[in-house]
Amino acid sequence: MLRLSSVLVSLFMGLSLLLFVSLLSIDSYVDSQLLNVWKNHTSEYLGFSFQLSDNWEVKEKTSRFDDGPDLIARNGMNSFSVIVPIPNNPSYMSELEVFSNLWSPNYDLSGDHTKVRDIEGFNFNKYRIDDKETSSALFVIELKSGERLVNQLFFVKTDNGIYQLDYRDTPERFDTVESQDSLNQILQSFRFLKHNIES
Repeated sequence: MLRLSSVLVSLFMGLSLLLFVSLLSIDSYVDSQLLNVWKNHTSEYLGFSFQLSDNWEVKEKTSRFDDGPDLIARNGMNSFSVIVPIPNNPSYMSELEVFSNLWSPNYDLSGDHTKVRDIEGFNFNKYRIDDKETSSALFVIELKSGERLVNQLFFVKTDNGIYQLDYRDTPERFDTVESQDSLNQILQSFRFLKHNIES
């Protein structure tokens, strides 16, 4: 009888510990979701909208002669940017596979980085953004300042051309729940405005 009661006590303590650990994991996941207050950013001029956490700062080009991407959102070293194609220019209508093979991550219009190494080569089936054909690549870059970032690049094919979406974070943070939540929220909420893109 004593042996049975000690087994039951051990079993009860084990289940209690398991329940406690499970509740901690759920609590930490819920906290990470509650900490992110998503806000909608819509650009009528650029023709798209997406959601991101409210602690990000968003800046759009004020002139077509400005350097850099058409839109950039930043939260420290974490960033998301979009380069919009020239509307209705047939030269931007090449197939994604051809476009991706010709594009080299070593070449960057802003001249702010060089590619260090590939993590994932171009993938043509992993993502669809706003239900549009999308290719993606993942690589490590080094900024002129010497800092390294993980860069995930997306090419989205639309009737108006190929949009370039760029997500960056530090190697230490890129795979964290917080960073991946931000990336997934941006990708899942990204929509082309109907009056601007039809495909």
